[in-house]
Amino acid sequence: MIDNQYSITNETGYQKMTMMNILLTAILWFGCSDSTDPQPKKVINDYPVAEQADEGQFADDGRGTTENVAAAKGTILERHKILGTVPQNAIALWLEAAIKAQQNDQEGWDTLQELTLPLRELDKWESHGSNTYFVKAIKENNPVFRSFVVGAKPENNYAVDMNDIKVKVAYENDKDVRGRKFMIVSSGSSMPRPIYLKQSTTTNLFYVTEYSSMYVDVQPPIDNTKEQFK
Repeated sequence: MIDNQYSITNETGYQKMTMMNILLTAILWFGCSDSTDPQPKKVINDYPVAEQADEGQFADDGRGTTENVAAAKGTILERHKILGTVPQNAIALWLEAAIKAQQNDQEGWDTLQELTLPLRELDKWESHGSNTYFVKAIKENNPVFRSFVVGAKPENNYAVDMNDIKVKVAYENDKDVRGRKFMIVSSGSSMPRPIYLKQSTTTNLFYVTEYSSMYVDVQPPIDNTKEQFK
């Protein structure tokens, strides 16, 4: 009888201690969860930022129009040594070379090879299979190259004054392994066309690296003598 009574008393005491432990643990847990952190965590927004054109490399008009790269005397390559540290000017000189090649001027063909990195190491690059469409656009007098020159447009048969060669850059896009990407305005296209350039580490001169969109067809010249329906 006494042993049974002792057992019941011990069991009741153990239950009371267990309940007290649970209650104490709960109080401590809630107390910690309600505490304020004196050093709030900082939220860092690491958004990618597209590389933009350096405004200092544009002409003074601030609209992305290059200077007249044909104004100075000398060959295209001689002028490139002076003007080619500005990528937009290098693009204008490259287009001048393409237009001269269309005019059967050997300087144009030779200069294209010098200003285009993928062509520099190719012997007889004009007959290389990878350049078939580029060369075709030159030999068939495709107006696409002239369409990038400021003032040339479908309404004037993309006429270009070879003493006044300027191009307009719409904007500079993301840089990637192909180089700096510039979007060039074409009067024969509703959207600007991309061209990529890289800069020499020794001369700081820019050279064209990728140009496949620069010889895609544009709007054909408009014959003002032909009847139009609007």
